[in-house]
Amino acid sequence: MSFMDSLWIANTYIMDSLWILSIDYP
Repeated sequence: MSFMDSLWIANTYIMDSLWILSIDYP
């Protein structure tokens, strides 16, 4: 897995987490 792939996965995970948190705690 390349460095850019790692960044993309990390960014996607963070954004998903923020979205879930915003739904749970509006």
